[in-house]
Order: sequence, then C-alpha cells, then structure tokens
Amino acid sequence: MTMMETRGPAPSPRDRARIEILQHHIDDEREAIARYDALLDEVGDRSVQYLVGMISDDEARHHEMLREMLHHAQAHVTMSEQPPQVPWRTRPRDPHTVRYAVRALRRIERRDLRELRSLRRRLRRERDHSFLPLLCDLMIHDTKKHLRILRDLDTISR
Repeated sequence: MTMMETRGPAPSPRDRARIEILQHHIDDEREAIARYDALLDEVGDRSVQYLVGMISDDEARHHEMLREMLHHAQAHVTMSEQPPQVPWRTRPRDPHTVRYAVRALRRIERRDLRELRSLRRRLRRERDHSFLPLLCDLMIHDTKKHLRILRDLDTISR
C-alpha cells in the first residue's frame, strides 16, 4: 500500500511531509552506505577499513531504524493491519519492575561514563599513534545514548 492508499481520511500535510522527509533520508542513507562500502572495497589499509567499517555498521543500523520509522508513520496514516516494528509509546505492564531495573542500570551507566572519561584522560598521549582515544570517545558517546534511552524508560514507567 502506498502513502496515498489510505483506509481512513487522507493523510494530513504534516503526515505527508513526515513521510517524505523519512523517504528522502532513507535514500540519503542508502547512498552513504554504498559509498562507505565502496571505500571499504577500494582501500587496503587496515586502519581505514576498521574505522570505515564502524561507520558503515552504524549507517546500516540507522537505515533500518529509518525504515522502521517510515513504516510506523505509514501505518499511522494508512491504518495498516500490519503493526510497525517501532511500537507505540505505552506504559509498561509492570512499571515498578521496569523503574527499579532502569534506575539500577542508570547507576551502572553513570559509573561507566565516569570510568570511561578517566580512561580517556589517561589515553590523551596516545592519540597520535593509536585509535584507543577515539574508541574511548565512541564508548562515551554510546554510554550517553544508553543513559538517554534509560531516562525515557524511566519516564514511561512512572
């Protein structure tokens, strides 16, 4: 079913714009993935392949997330019978358990963030000849992302 084949009222301009933006971004991601993959195929240098491979993996994950977001938006507009992979935001059946677990996980992630920042300071002098400082920075970024997700889970479990 295409965007215009709806079961209910016609999509609003806002819905159409959201879907168009997502479709455009998916096309852009597809091009980026192709270019990263081409670079991986062309370059024989292990260090370049290592870093570009990390980016390529992230881009593939982003592409899939965008496709899921598009399906979610289209399912809303078309009243599709096939549920989207991205669920609607709901309150957990057992909010107490979720809240308790999330708070413990947030403590772990905060401790991890402190330790990674400390490690990053120790690795400063290696930045000219090692990827360890970069990898540490990436883990710091991921840990911040984890904390953001956990904050949202805490919010919905209230």
